[in-house]
Amino acid sequence: YDYWDDLSSLRYRLLGPLSADDPAMLNILRERHLLPPDPRPYNISSNNALYNDHNRLFGENIKRKIQEMFSPIRNGFFIEAGALDGVYLSNTLWLEQERGWTGLLVEPNIFSYRELLTKHRKAWVTNTCLSSTHYPRQTVYVSLLPE
Repeated sequence: YDYWDDLSSLRYRLLGPLSADDPAMLNILRERHLLPPDPRPYNISSNNALYNDHNRLFGENIKRKIQEMFSPIRNGFFIEAGALDGVYLSNTLWLEQERGWTGLLVEPNIFSYRELLTKHRKAWVTNTCLSSTHYPRQTVYVSLLPE
């Protein structure tokens, strides 16, 4: 496998626009940018002060709304854009743990993505971003976190 040929092909295709169902693009995404749900036990600590403060201030209201809307639905599928570390500010963790849902966790920031992988979520994970257009395109990502 020649990674650089793949990268050149991806860059060329991103000059687009190309169809969102372009077979070559879908193949690149499947093979290089999607990780399947993690079969290992969750690695989530409830002793983190930052998480606890968030949950106390905001999380309970959001969680209550999610429970009201989705509580009767089991084994659903979600997409969480901006998954961060998979726990902090997550709107889908409850669905996954309590209702058997799975889904797609999208996190473009490499540092948050690496932390997300350590949580062993039961959802597909990608270190990409979503497009506001109907076709794949290349964008500039600016992180507010120091490198």
